[in-house]
Amino acid sequence: MAVHMVSSYRVLTALLQDKTSLGTELGQSERGADYLWTLVASAPIAGLRQTNAGEAIEGVTEAIKATNKIKRLLEDSLSHMDEILATVDLVAHGGSSVSELRSTVGMAIRS
Repeated sequence: MAVHMVSSYRVLTALLQDKTSLGTELGQSERGADYLWTLVASAPIAGLRQTNAGEAIEGVTEAIKATNKIKRLLEDSLSHMDEILATVDLVAHGGSSVSELRSTVGMAIRS
């Protein structure tokens, strides 16, 4: 669980310091900032996804007063976290060509 928290905080820090369009959109727009803070707030429950995901999601969504859309996002991200992590690892360390990586990520998003 602590690994996910540390990783989330590192990503948040990097995005808030990022001067590209992605960093600007996520770090400086109200909607982007909401998504980033939701990510950080939900990081501690990542380790509970296989045992108490429902209770953990309820607790987080109540604590941050999340919308139904954010609640569904948390439910989906926790239920598919293993697949998400596998895809991220493949992209980060896969050694595949850009077109193969694009295809892999595209398929993961569509499924």
